[in-house]
Amino acid sequence: MRRRLALLVAATVAAGIGGCASQGMPPGGPPDAELPVLQRILPDSNAVRVRVPAVVLQFDEVVSERSAPTAAPGGAAAGGAAGGLAGLLVLSPSDGRDEVVWRREALELRPRGGFRPNTAYRVTLLPGLADLRGNRITEPFSFVFSTGAAIPTGEVSGVLFDWTTGRPAANARVDLFRQADTLFRWSARTDSLGRFRVRELTSGLYEVRAWVDANNDRRISFREISDVARVALSDTATLELYAYGRDTLPPRLEQVEWIDSTAIRIRLDRGIVADWDGRSAELVGADSAVIPLGGPFVPSAVYDSLARMRSAARDSTARDSVARAADSTAAAADSAPTRGEIAVPAPRPPDTVRVENTRPEPRDTVTRDSVAADSVAADSIVRPVFKRVVPVTQWTAPLAAPLAPGLYRFRIRDARGLNGRSVNTERELRVQPPPPPRPSPARDRAPADSTARDTTARGAPPRRP
Repeated sequence: MRRRLALLVAATVAAGIGGCASQGMPPGGPPDAELPVLQRILPDSNAVRVRVPAVVLQFDEVVSERSAPTAAPGGAAAGGAAGGLAGLLVLSPSDGRDEVVWRREALELRPRGGFRPNTAYRVTLLPGLADLRGNRITEPFSFVFSTGAAIPTGEVSGVLFDWTTGRPAANARVDLFRQADTLFRWSARTDSLGRFRVRELTSGLYEVRAWVDANNDRRISFREISDVARVALSDTATLELYAYGRDTLPPRLEQVEWIDSTAIRIRLDRGIVADWDGRSAELVGADSAVIPLGGPFVPSAVYDSLARMRSAARDSTARDSVARAADSTAAAADSAPTRGEIAVPAPRPPDTVRVENTRPEPRDTVTRDSVAADSVAADSIVRPVFKRVVPVTQWTAPLAAPLAPGLYRFRIRDARGLNGRSVNTERELRVQPPPPPRPSPARDRAPADSTARDTTARGAPPRRP
């Protein structure tokens, strides 16, 4: 009996200890729809001369150990790991060896090598932290402290574009580091308009790397587009970065086409800038003679758009001519006098017309205050301007004359890609002879004998068998 009682007590104690160690689900009670509230942070925001082993964020309730970061509104939060608590709490600058520890109502952030002296740190809590009932924080929160005597005010801001499309690169990673220590980095993410900002920097020379982290591994992979710049920072600096694939291959011809016997179209495997006019391209016949083109190369989208506009203009001109001819005929018929009548010209309208209602139309009233307010709003939502030329892979040029059937070669010299590499490349173009005309229906066949008559139809007696 005593042994059985001892086993029961031991099992009860073990269950109690296990319950204290796990986060569990709160039993019963009214529904809880309140978000976790951050009650205390250590060290305090904007604190200086900080000497602590870890950053602590204390909440008013137990938070879920299984929380994971979600996309912040606008994508403006700093970047972290792919998921888990390590991705929710981000430290910048950092060498990537930070540890996030779950303490039920608190989170601890510990850099493995400790906080460096005379350095300002920014801690960012990304959206995604939830309590045990799934109430999830949706807004990012960040604060700054310094291990030195002051918080520096240096700042690097800018915008990242996807050069291949001409659009802002949203939710891309941006890292800043000094060349003497490439592992210790300041990090940020671009917002939905490709903008970024890294603050609390001291003066000096920095290298900036920005890239679209498609696999979210915090590294620039081979096929990921990126851009690099150097900044000599004294106070503030603004950058425009243009990300593209950092390979070492030059553009090469993939296809040469003959379009409707009036143009020649080429396609390259990599884009070249759209200010290329095709002067380094030539079309050579079988006898090595250069065949002149009817105009410069332009992007195929532009060429097709102009062709559609010309076709629409021709159709519109033809319709207008038909309509004017019909109107002239109708006007002549209406103005022709009938027999016994005299045509009287229509009276000429007076040169001036008196307008009874001279009250002007209502207009929007704009005051100095409304202009200022609109300017502030416009500055906050203005889209960055793409100032470079979007690379193009398909180009079209008109032909001076239709090509005769045969084999041709199209060559390009010094086709330069975004990486600055160029090469001579060429492709064959075979123009097939036109198909033979289809035989038309015979029109000169002898008509059926008109003298042959159907005697049966006229009531003649049928032939006897």
